[in-house]
Amino acid sequence: MIQSKKNLSFCILQKINYLQKFVLEKNGGKRMEFIILISIMVVFIIVMFIVFNVNIREMRKAGENPELDKLSQKFPENKEICQTILKKLNNEKVKVQENEDKQASLYIAMTDTILIANIKNSYTRIQTIAHECLHSIQNRKMLIFNFIYSNIYMLSFIIISVLTLSGVIKDRWLFAGIFIIMSFIYYIVRSFLETDAMTKAEFLAKEYMEDYIETKKENREITREDVEKIANEYKRINVIGIPATQFILFFNCSIKIIIYLIIASLK
Repeated sequence: MIQSKKNLSFCILQKINYLQKFVLEKNGGKRMEFIILISIMVVFIIVMFIVFNVNIREMRKAGENPELDKLSQKFPENKEICQTILKKLNNEKVKVQENEDKQASLYIAMTDTILIANIKNSYTRIQTIAHECLHSIQNRKMLIFNFIYSNIYMLSFIIISVLTLSGVIKDRWLFAGIFIIMSFIYYIVRSFLETDAMTKAEFLAKEYMEDYIETKKENREITREDVEKIANEYKRINVIGIPATQFILFFNCSIKIIIYLIIASLK
């Protein structure tokens, strides 16, 4: 793991050196300040990768457990699970839809709808559904702000990149600063919403499973030991997934900043 991180850092630093040479040739050294900021951003990415202890191999394996997949099939269908959890959260007004063409489940704040993806064969489905249900009871103003701001953020990135590339924007440092602040706001809001839902989903999913087996005492197909097995895996997923999610959000924002800085340095 340590060796792979060293290799990643070495490759990134090689790219920085190449970019420095390219921009110096292109602009005669007049835009070195952009290169310095790009280099700082790349160093931040490397540091955060190490600090968050992102394990790519473990991330790929997370959620793969045929034994637990089979156990989870003894629980009700996804839509029923979702409706039961929403009832537990006193939020039954939320619309629930299944969309087997999608690979990612999500809660849409503007329509107050939970879309459940094609996850019926995975033991992680109960935790995933609990996660989306928890999104539905988060602060409504923050959810709406996140939905609108996320679209504005993406649109702003495209517009200022095109305008800078076409030479319309002259004060590139001003727009770079504005976009960095926008990225920071986006990261703070998204990371709060996701971390809050991920942290609580582990316990809510376990609570749902325990309640379910209590209602099936006479015809119990799953035991408390089975629930503990699944719940322990949910805990393991969170240990890997929460830091990874934080890093991915940070990485996505940083990459957009770097792309804009590269564009700005070429003009």
